[in-house]
Amino acid sequence: ASNPYDIELHRAYQNFMRQLGGINDLREEYLLKLAAEPQNPLYFYLYGRLVEGKELEDSFKRAIELEAKTPNTELRFWLYFGFGQFYLDTKKYKESLQHLEMASKLKPDSLDALHQMALVYYEMDNITAAMKIWDNILQAKKDYSDAMLGKALIYKSRSMYDLIYFFFFNKFKYFVSFFNIKFLVCR
Repeated sequence: ASNPYDIELHRAYQNFMRQLGGINDLREEYLLKLAAEPQNPLYFYLYGRLVEGKELEDSFKRAIELEAKTPNTELRFWLYFGFGQFYLDTKKYKESLQHLEMASKLKPDSLDALHQMALVYYEMDNITAAMKIWDNILQAKKDYSDAMLGKALIYKSRSMYDLIYFFFFNKFKYFVSFFNIKFLVCR
């Protein structure tokens, strides 16, 4: 039997259902889970992933309050990561970096947390910091497409098309990334 509190399983299920267009059903489902277990921080986090704005923020804050009573490092990572994304989306860059740094401390091997931090630096126009993080990610995992695309954004914004070609075609030669980069550059 599967663990009903498996964070990764819930996240994968939510992502799959979103792709099928089932966001409203998901919201109802996780509201029912919250009603059944109102002291469970996992369900506040998971519900928060399905809503936006103040409702997301309030749900995540409640999850953090409850998580502190029964510490769960994996859940705390996802809460800080989620807050980091939320604050990035709402252009609260300082708050975003604070939360993403906390997430990164909890899970130092998370390339996704590092990538989100690079995006924050990019949005803050701190290109040097963004590039350094994306370079570090690519040293850890040379085919991490989000980091490649991040570097392509910088090269494109600086009209450095020759570097896009050199970086992506001579160094990596990834067929799928070629189409992603070509689409990005040609827009």
